[in-house]
This record gives sequence, C-alpha cells and structure tokens, in this order.
Amino acid sequence: MYTATVTVDHDSPALEQLFLVEEKSFGRSSYTTTIQDHQFICTISADDATAFKIAMNTIAKIFTVWEKSKSLSEE
Repeated sequence: MYTATVTVDHDSPALEQLFLVEEKSFGRSSYTTTIQDHQFICTISADDATAFKIAMNTIAKIFTVWEKSKSLSEE
C-alpha cells in the first residue's frame, strides 16, 4: 500500500470547496482532507502505483484550478 500526505500552507475555504465537489474514492485509491493549524492537509492512500498516480493527478488538477482562480481574483 502507498500513502502520502500533501500539505498546503493555506487554509483557504475556496480550496476546501473545490475538494468537496470531487470524488474522494477511485476504487483502489482514495484521499481525505483536513484543515489544521492554517494548513490544508490531503492524505492519499492507494493499493498500487497506478492507483496512486490517478489520485495524485486528480489532486494536482484541483490545485491547478485553485491557483488559477487565485491569480484571476488578484488581478
């Protein structure tokens, strides 16, 4: 089994909302999210490397959308 934790030093409600609308289980992989001490924490669990990659790609896409929306709102 593979596990990883991704921590973002930001407790943005917008980031949390983006994760709420996404599927959190992909069959052989899943992730959970929490906010703790002004940090957004995403913990990934996967049965194999392929499933781990699918979960990481999904999370990376959500982070990309969040970063893009932040930059648009700052303009």
